[in-house]
Order: sequence, then C-alpha cells, then structure tokens
Amino acid sequence: MHGPMPYLNRVMTVFFDMDEAVGKDFEAGLANLKALAEKP
Repeated sequence: MHGPMPYLNRVMTVFFDMDEAVGKDFEAGLANLKALAEKP
C-alpha cells in the first residue's frame, strides 16, 4: 500500500507485518472470488 501515513502508523509498520496479518484472509478471498467467477 502506498500513500500518506500518520506517524503512529509508520511506527507500527516496524513491528507489525501487514502481509503476514492479512495475507491468509486475502488469499482465501481471492479463492472464493475465483470460485464464484468460474461457477456456471
């Protein structure tokens, strides 16, 4: 993600990995979207 970020959020990115935090949910959502798109 890109864009302006408040100071506290910049500090949190040092200690908190967003890819690790939301990666599994994002992958599951993409799989669900693919299944719905390919449904006849």
